[in-house]
Amino acid sequence: MNTVADSDWNARRNAFLNSVLEQLLEARFEIEVLKKRVEKERAEYRCQRVDPTIGLPDLPGTQPMPHEWQTDLAVRLQTAEMGFDKAKEEYNKMKESLTAANTEVAFIKSRNQQLEYDLFEVRTQRDQLLEEQGHLSAVLRNDYAAQAFPDNGTNGQWSLARGTIPKLLATIEARDAEIKNLQETVNREHTTNEQLKQRLATVSEMQNTSKTVFETISTRLHATASTRTRSASESNPNRNPGTEKETTLPVDRQPSTLRSTRSVITRKSSLATSNNTSYITNIPEERLRTLRDFDTVIAPASSTATSTNAPYTRDFLKTNVGGSIQPLIVRVTHSQTALAEKHGINCYLCPNLEHNPWCPTIPGQHGYIFVGLGVDKDAFAGKEEFYTVFVGIKEGSSRRFRYLGRYTATHVAPLTVAEWNTLAPSVQMTYSETTKKKTKDTRPVEKIKSLYDEGALSVPCVLLECVGIDHELSSSLESALHNGPALKTGSVSPSKRRREIQDEGETVSHTRTRRTTTSLNGVAASNASRL
Repeated sequence: MNTVADSDWNARRNAFLNSVLEQLLEARFEIEVLKKRVEKERAEYRCQRVDPTIGLPDLPGTQPMPHEWQTDLAVRLQTAEMGFDKAKEEYNKMKESLTAANTEVAFIKSRNQQLEYDLFEVRTQRDQLLEEQGHLSAVLRNDYAAQAFPDNGTNGQWSLARGTIPKLLATIEARDAEIKNLQETVNREHTTNEQLKQRLATVSEMQNTSKTVFETISTRLHATASTRTRSASESNPNRNPGTEKETTLPVDRQPSTLRSTRSVITRKSSLATSNNTSYITNIPEERLRTLRDFDTVIAPASSTATSTNAPYTRDFLKTNVGGSIQPLIVRVTHSQTALAEKHGINCYLCPNLEHNPWCPTIPGQHGYIFVGLGVDKDAFAGKEEFYTVFVGIKEGSSRRFRYLGRYTATHVAPLTVAEWNTLAPSVQMTYSETTKKKTKDTRPVEKIKSLYDEGALSVPCVLLECVGIDHELSSSLESALHNGPALKTGSVSPSKRRREIQDEGETVSHTRTRRTTTSLNGVAASNASRL
């Protein structure tokens, strides 16, 4: 219906436009004819004024015009122009009307489409309602038939179904009870399995402990024998103070980039000569993957850097390299020795293993240190530098340091809560105390530790990548250790004999003692008795 109306409207509109165009064309043609005629008559009139003998030609089919013919032509021309303007005005009005009509037609079409869509939805809803009504009617009819004819087959089936419901409920309850019993059995088996796993772990630990005991006994016996051979050199008055004691560091404290990860028990067995190994923990696997991307620098077997001993003290490093005995980051700008200048050492690091359990312990190995609190916040943030690294291990009230090589230090992502939880409790508590001292935090240490546990605080982490081992420096340090010049010695008052060393936020009471054969034998005997 709408299509028929649109076609009629288009036909009328086209007819009207055609008639208007025809009138415009006729008016324009008449105007052109009149203009040509006026021009011609004007030319003839000029000729007659110049030469009166020239007569005006008679127009075919017309009478000779009087001399007012110009007025008549002007009037007719003006009339034609007025008609043309009027026709043009009417054409513009019709054009505007046509535009308005087209707009209205478009609106009517869109409205018609919307109404058709609404009608479709109404019909769909009606069909759904009719379908639901039919379904309800069928249900009502069936229910009425069941009530009107109680002996029919439908009612019998309904009665049978109602009779089986209690049986089904009883079956479901029995199955639920059976499932509950099976779940309890599974839980008991799981608990038993966990207990067996714990027992197996205990047995494995006992086996490793037994192995450690045997290795410790062998080490102590070897230490007793080697002490006798060194007694002569220890009694030498020209001996460098850095040779007072040697501590064996763990060779495999952390997994090598070329070997698989060792257990904590195995790594603790390599620290049997130290008093406390509770701070030893494995580096998380994600951090290890970063270390495996670097090449491991391996020292030749003939190099002194392959030694597993940690023979140097901070006094020895201060005397032979420069700097002070307190900070982890030691600058030797104003105290650089000839040895340090020769090997280009402007700064060296002395991380302690009990504060930095992820620190490398083997020359050429990579690792991490926890540096970035207080004044160390901007450390390693400038241009790339190379640092000589000595790792230290605490034994009793003293520490010994071992040369590792030349390293670059780069800040990496701080420790996550999961990584913090892998650290030993002693390391967590020590680092919380360090945080309090270096940041001048007034809160209790327990509160600071809880903030680390919750993730409100995070431990800054620095990646140490080994770039080389200075074998000549290692040899020079070993030579200075055993053959160095005697230092000035004199009477030392008891107050000066016991000094307080501030190292990484921890105050260590360091008493200078001299190791003798008798004390070593006593330590070996006491350890053997405890084992």
